[in-house]
Amino acid sequence: GFVLVGLVRHEDGSDQARLEAQLARSASHAAHVASRDGRVVGYAFFETHEVRTLPETLLVVVSPEGRVGKILLAAFYEPPDYEAPAAWMKQFDEATLTPDLRVNRDIQGIAGSTLTAHAVTSGIRRVLALYEVLIRADGEGS
Repeated sequence: GFVLVGLVRHEDGSDQARLEAQLARSASHAAHVASRDGRVVGYAFFETHEVRTLPETLLVVVSPEGRVGKILLAAFYEPPDYEAPAAWMKQFDEATLTPDLRVNRDIQGIAGSTLTAHAVTSGIRRVLALYEVLIRADGEGS
């Protein structure tokens, strides 16, 4: 099954009321709910954003506790040179939404691919913000 959730297209900031207003105005996208034996074991969000001039879509798996579990590249329309290396993506393993989940803080940049690093990091932050506001705040997450 799935639930429909909004996908923020702009930097989320830290003000929950402002984030909720942005979510209410944004387009809807599916967040798939994975369950085993009647218990939720995770959520999968599709996150699409512009890298340089063309889009990429990530499938981001979030645990019931709000941690990044896995990130898969679902679509990438920029030249292959702009794609984030798999080793770089591992920085997000077990990440949660914190003020330091940003490039040049907890996330190292990618030499020669600054736009990619910022686009992916912002996308992961949006997914984790969606989890916090729409799932955890609603009492569904752990």
